[in-house]
Amino acid sequence: GESSRLGADDDRALAAALAGSKAPVVLPAHLIDSEIAGPLKIFASRTSQGFSNLPIDSDGIARMTYSARGTTSSFSYAVASLYGQTGARAEAKPDRPYRIHFHGRNTTYPDVSLIDVLDGNAPKDLFAGRIVLVGVTASGLGTFINTPFGLISSLEVQANAIDTFEKEIYYESYPILDAGIIVLMTLLGGIVSPYARRAFYILGALAGT
Repeated sequence: GESSRLGADDDRALAAALAGSKAPVVLPAHLIDSEIAGPLKIFASRTSQGFSNLPIDSDGIARMTYSARGTTSSFSYAVASLYGQTGARAEAKPDRPYRIHFHGRNTTYPDVSLIDVLDGNAPKDLFAGRIVLVGVTASGLGTFINTPFGLISSLEVQANAIDTFEKEIYYESYPILDAGIIVLMTLLGGIVSPYARRAFYILGALAGT
């Protein structure tokens, strides 16, 4: 992490706010070759951390996440494990990729401007009992990631990943079973296709009468 450009007093003010937080705080880090690049020590001592980088498939799409790599927890898994003290940590396995359960396109999750929060314009009960992620979501400012639902802000991708672990929506994939389903669907397609074509001609004829 880097110190504030406004100086050490700014860092100390943030550290004091983190220390006084009634809710647990998780800060993102970056995992590079088994080494974690995390926040400044003044922040790390008052928070939990987890790596936020995601694996990208060969087609450039992010579909998966990890609960941990080795003994280092991911950001999404750390947040899910703290929220309501769920059983996520006991269930998920490190170094195993988990498919992210995406709930929809970008901005599926509600968001609110930080300015509105600081100015007191956000409803007081808006964050009660909820996980709150703080970050940049504006197009052109934040990082956007290619997903099965198109471009989604990295913050919202993390929200989907947190939901996956918190609700324990774990997909199992078995290569032999997947191959069998593909073969079966191909065979069914070959059987149904002539009848579907015939039905189309009959409907076309009826439409023309």
